[in-house]
Amino acid sequence: MLIIFFFHNAKFFDFMDWHLKNPDRSVGFQALVGFLSQWLMPIFFLLSGAGSWFALGSRNSGQYLLDRIKRLLVPYYLIGFFILIPPQYYWEQVTHGRFSGDFFQFIPHYFYTQVGFRPFFLAYWSGHLWFLHYLFIISLVCLPLLIYLKNETGRNLIARLGGLSHRRGGIFLFAVPIAIAQMALRAAFPHYLGWADFAYWLTFFLIGYMLPADERFTQAIKRNSWVNLIIGLVATELLFYLVFRRGYFDAWERHPSYTVGYLGYQALRSLNTWCWIAFLLAMGTRFLNFNNKVLAYCNEAVLPFYILHQTMILVIGFFVIQWSLGIMVKYVIISSTSLASIMAIYQLLIRRFSVTRFLFGMKAGKRFAQVPVLEAD
Repeated sequence: MLIIFFFHNAKFFDFMDWHLKNPDRSVGFQALVGFLSQWLMPIFFLLSGAGSWFALGSRNSGQYLLDRIKRLLVPYYLIGFFILIPPQYYWEQVTHGRFSGDFFQFIPHYFYTQVGFRPFFLAYWSGHLWFLHYLFIISLVCLPLLIYLKNETGRNLIARLGGLSHRRGGIFLFAVPIAIAQMALRAAFPHYLGWADFAYWLTFFLIGYMLPADERFTQAIKRNSWVNLIIGLVATELLFYLVFRRGYFDAWERHPSYTVGYLGYQALRSLNTWCWIAFLLAMGTRFLNFNNKVLAYCNEAVLPFYILHQTMILVIGFFVIQWSLGIMVKYVIISSTSLASIMAIYQLLIRRFSVTRFLFGMKAGKRFAQVPVLEAD
């Protein structure tokens, strides 16, 4: 969550399109954004899939869906639609020349343009909250398969996959369905948040769902950790070379087609993404396999933090990018101020009250008004 927070802070300063942009841009921030974007959202969906494995271990399908509605759709349609998305949509429309006027003049325009049929699951323009909507739809679509994988036949299938992954190089088989999804659909549906993205993230969700089911997956990921790192470094450098130095960005990203070079590019990208995710999971199992009161507090705050973070970054960044300061100074000011603001809102206005906990997808807590002691066990 912190990585995606700093990722979105960097979006003011790269060369790609976004809601608000700093007058000056940075090659360094472009490289950072390009690197993180290879695996950041895929690992979100993978971890969400793993969470669903544990959730369905203690819930039936009806309880699981009700929990998804409370955790995902309630904040998406209430807090998102009415509070957090209007300012994001305002800046998006103004900076792209689709609206002129102040924010209060924009409010009727916002509600008018958001009402009505939209082609992808009836979603409104949702800024960063698209993740909540897509995760709910993926959870719903995959539920029959998730239940199947929990029964004896499904577990036997997972066990066979676990046996394959335990062989030398077997863990890289997970890159195959990722590559198939990209190679088959990306050129046909190149737009962001389209069917190619949906299939891509659904694949990671299902992989994540299976990983906790067999210990051999974890063993194989740990055993190949440094191999994954080396492949990831080489693949990242090769991708950057091809896309930016050789000039294939326009052909492979903006106007893709089913050429041999493009299909190879998507295969390499898929392998790169999987290797980085596998390496990060291996590091997590080795160095982050513990818990304490700080982590417990932060884990509870993750969903409200995600819901709040991009709007707060944009509100603060709107003023800071107009100042006559260096890029790095602006980045530090925006990130530190928005981080403090988000945590203050969470602690003072969200965590303490049952209504706001519900609206931000949090579980009810008997002692949520108490301030935790932030110290290690």
